[in-house]
Amino acid sequence: MHSNLLQANVQSKDVTAQDYIQNADGVRVNTDQFILSSLETHYPGKSITIVPEQTCNLLYYAAAGHAVAEPDESNATSSGPLSWHFFVPPARRMDGGGALAERVLFGKYRYQWSDYEYIVYLVDGRDGTGGYPVVRNYYIVADTANSTKALMLAAGAYGSQLHNEIWVFDQGFWQKDASLYASVMKSSWEDVILDEDMKKAIVGDVNKFFDGQETYKKLRVPWKRGIIYYGPPGNGKTISIKATMHMLYQRKEAVPTLYVKTLTSFGGPEYSLNQIFGKARANAPCYLVFEDLDSIVSDNVRSFFLNQVDGLSSNDGILMIGSTNHLDRLDPGISKRPSRFDRKYLFPNPHFDERVAYAEFWRHKLLSGEDTDDDTPDFPEKMCKAVAGITDGFSFAYMQEAFVAALLAIAAKKTEDFWDPTVGEAGLETAYVDDEDDDVSDSEGGSLSEQNAKRLKQFEEMIRFWDSSHQSTSAELDFRAKLVECKEYMTEDAENNLKTLQRNLRTQKATLAKERRMNRADDNDDGLEKLILWQELKKQIKLLRKEIGGDGEAEGRRKEAKVVMRNESHMAPHMAGLEENIKLLEQCQRMEELQMYVQQRRREREQTNTDYGNTL
Repeated sequence: MHSNLLQANVQSKDVTAQDYIQNADGVRVNTDQFILSSLETHYPGKSITIVPEQTCNLLYYAAAGHAVAEPDESNATSSGPLSWHFFVPPARRMDGGGALAERVLFGKYRYQWSDYEYIVYLVDGRDGTGGYPVVRNYYIVADTANSTKALMLAAGAYGSQLHNEIWVFDQGFWQKDASLYASVMKSSWEDVILDEDMKKAIVGDVNKFFDGQETYKKLRVPWKRGIIYYGPPGNGKTISIKATMHMLYQRKEAVPTLYVKTLTSFGGPEYSLNQIFGKARANAPCYLVFEDLDSIVSDNVRSFFLNQVDGLSSNDGILMIGSTNHLDRLDPGISKRPSRFDRKYLFPNPHFDERVAYAEFWRHKLLSGEDTDDDTPDFPEKMCKAVAGITDGFSFAYMQEAFVAALLAIAAKKTEDFWDPTVGEAGLETAYVDDEDDDVSDSEGGSLSEQNAKRLKQFEEMIRFWDSSHQSTSAELDFRAKLVECKEYMTEDAENNLKTLQRNLRTQKATLAKERRMNRADDNDDGLEKLILWQELKKQIKLLRKEIGGDGEAEGRRKEAKVVMRNESHMAPHMAGLEENIKLLEQCQRMEELQMYVQQRRREREQTNTDYGNTL
């Protein structure tokens, strides 16, 4: 009975669909030939073209609005194409939901594009006697072969292009990533806190490269460059890469980014490198990104990587960027050899002014957000310099952790003080703002009347506290009136009126918070020590300092050396600056590590001088 039901569900009016189902019941060796023979029989005199779905996805092209594809009435089943329908979970559990997806095994469509009409079959064929590789082809039935070729060119070109996406190489495949593109579009150089001279140099290098094709051609040198970002983690390498990506997408002729996650693949790292550089050459001019270069290019694949970078194949139009936290782990053939990675930029731990700028970024973020109200911790401008003063040797990532941990600690404290008027103004102002927490139910413990009596008492205590500790400005009197109104409603009918009162109080609270923010002065006579944000920041910074180890001062001074750019017009000043820093660094702590650092810098300077001499 189950077999008869299944057979009834796949009854078809289309003869070719019936042939396909019949063929699927037996051993298949060449589905293409079988389908083609069936179509030639049933569509005599028509042009029939077989197109692999991977190279020209006609349904994807139609879904983008460039064509119309409608399931034909005569199809594989009475309800339409023969398909798999399945559930796709969300990419992140916190997003919730999920979606239903469909995979067509056999479908017949009426397809319209431009002034042409087609009959299009999508067929999933599993051929061969081995592992049954998946072969999915379109079979296009048209009046002329030329109309099919025109459609293939249009749909194929559309499918090969990016549409608010970025090419990402992972596990041996190139994939279009729309989420990464969305993240990149939120990044810009204006948001990057970096030494201004270095920022201008990086932006200038990138723009000059993509604007300089004719210059390279006239000089008869290959139009390719490589840049390395290096330095301790958490100091802006990744955000600088994303800001550059955004900048390149905003050019008059957008420059695509190709982002490499890993060389791991079913074909090994050599296969991956072939795929990566093949794609880069096909999409040139492009921006090719290897993040954490030292972990991607291991010793066993180094030679193959170098051959791809400057071997016989042309890499014209490719600007290659690699980032690393450990420059010393890179082979000298990668990090020091010109024509592979030509420039290196050091991203040190931020100096005092950069730390001030980062604290100002957080201040602006806290005080200008949509959710800012009177509960937002005080953050006077003078606190920015104070924070910078106690974070010497911190990276931007560690500074971010200090702010995040401090704000979470403050939020946790407010949660503990919820509905407790004895904790002062903070408890008073947060006692009524959360609809969900204020819902009265038996599960809270005690009866409804007991809960109401308790809350009535709390409102009375709030009013007394407010009268004893606040001045009678117009906004504050209005706020007190709302509290009295809330008390009266609690007395009459709390269950029916509590939510309405909460909405009214929330509006009143916003007005009061605005007035108070306007009256706050940055030069508060009470000083920083009374501010809860400053207290929590000091606690978190102290904890993080233990994690880093030491007082951080020697590390901070060591990492604040100027960026050495191997550029003729700037080389001499940078070499002088480097020599001066070396003398200062010899007075720092951790002498064994320092000596290794000095030797590395001297070797780099000697190599730079050699390159400069060769250039002259």
